[in-house]
Amino acid sequence: MSKKGFFAILILVLLLSIASFCIILFGVNPYKTSWHLFIFFYISIFIIIFCISSIIGLWLRIYFSSGKTNYMPTGTVLRQSFLIAIGVLGLLLLQAARILNWWDGILLILAVFLIDLYFKK
Repeated sequence: MSKKGFFAILILVLLLSIASFCIILFGVNPYKTSWHLFIFFYISIFIIIFCISSIIGLWLRIYFSSGKTNYMPTGTVLRQSFLIAIGVLGLLLLQAARILNWWDGILLILAVFLIDLYFKK
């Protein structure tokens, strides 16, 4: 897949998830809704963070490689974007449950970092 096609797919998914996030945010009363919409809310946040970090990560890798490589490091960028989204979503869920402290946040980010080191080639 070409670079433009990959970026186009990421941007399309990002726009769709932003639209679903806005529909949930402005169209739903959080005090009268079921838990299903909270799951959709957090899934849309996850997809937004994943797409934004993927686009930024790929753009930075392409920009700093300056055409020295012929391949796109999509596997690495997608893995790191997934872990970033998991970390941010974990922090948001801990904050929603009112159990987020600074040491819990540091431990969660450290755990995500160690998972990334484990899967690094």
